[in-house]
Order: sequence, then C-alpha cells, then structure tokens
Amino acid sequence: MKENRFTTDLPEMMVGMYAAEDIRRHWTEEVVDEDAGEDAGEVTPVDRSELVLQTVTSFKECIVIEREFTEEEMRDADGNPIERAFYQLDTVAAWRDGDFAESHIFIALARDVDEARAQVEDWINSRANKRMQQLAADNQADGLEYKRLFAGFDLSVIAGTKIPCTATVPAEQSKDFYAEQEENTKNQEKEA
Repeated sequence: MKENRFTTDLPEMMVGMYAAEDIRRHWTEEVVDEDAGEDAGEVTPVDRSELVLQTVTSFKECIVIEREFTEEEMRDADGNPIERAFYQLDTVAAWRDGDFAESHIFIALARDVDEARAQVEDWINSRANKRMQQLAADNQADGLEYKRLFAGFDLSVIAGTKIPCTATVPAEQSKDFYAEQEENTKNQEKEA
C-alpha cells in the first residue's frame, strides 16, 4: 500500500482521505492573571488547542465485528428504536487447556458492553469452530490445537468503552480502495 501525503485546507480535497495524525485547532488567548500578587493584572499569552478530528489509525490494530441487525432486532417490544453505539473492548481469551491466551481489541456495534461482549464471544467461537472443521478435514483432529479449541475459552474484558464513531468501513472495501489507489498511482507514474 502506498501512502499519499499532502496538506490542504480545501474540504473537497479531503473527501475519501484519512488523517495521518490527530487534527487539532490551535490558538493563543490573552489571559489576565489576577492572582499573581504584585504581577496581578498582567496580561499573559496562553497557547490553547482542541481536538477537531481523531485519526482512524488509532483503530488499525483491532477486529471490527461487522454484524447486521434485522428490523426486529433494531426495535424493542413496543416498536421503539433501540439505540446502539460502537464499543471498544480490550479482551483476553484464556483457552481452558491452560497453555494459551490471546489478547485482542474489538470494535462492536451494540446496546451496551454486555451485548458487545456477547458478539466477541460469538466471533471467537465461530473462528474456533471453522478452524476445528479445517483440522478435522485435514485429519488432524487428534492434535494439540484441536484439543485446545475443543476445550473452549474464558473471555475477560480488560476495558470496555463507548467510542465516538458513527460507522465502520468493511475491511474488504478498504483493501479494494487502497488497491485501486495503488493502481492509479502506478498508471500515473507510467504516464509521467
């Protein structure tokens, strides 16, 4: 993947791009210091900043659970919409054979941390079941990995928090986008 870096103040040039680092707004305020004893009333410049946009790369080392909800799942028993948000869960799955544990960060759309945790457990179980089927098909169902997967796991959520996110981009779509960008760059280099 090739990285294209440029600086612009034009919003139309930013469409479809990602920030390489957090974007902050900076300014200087003149503050009157009224509590400084004999220097009271002196005007002092103070540098300030605020976060405008957090870079997407802060979530590059995570697993996004892409679960679609049915219309019924999106409403409660009275037909009212169920509010969901994105949750980040830092987890450790300790496999019950006692020899293996794995840590992952997940992003899941859920009503609360408990529902997000259930989605993580389903994801790990699904992955384990697929691997067990593959090992059985390869006549390796008597191996240590198969036994570990069969024993199951205990999931610990180290931290779970709601994150300021409104949507995710599916991994395949991101890969396609970057592959297209790379191809366009190669074509432009050939033409130059």
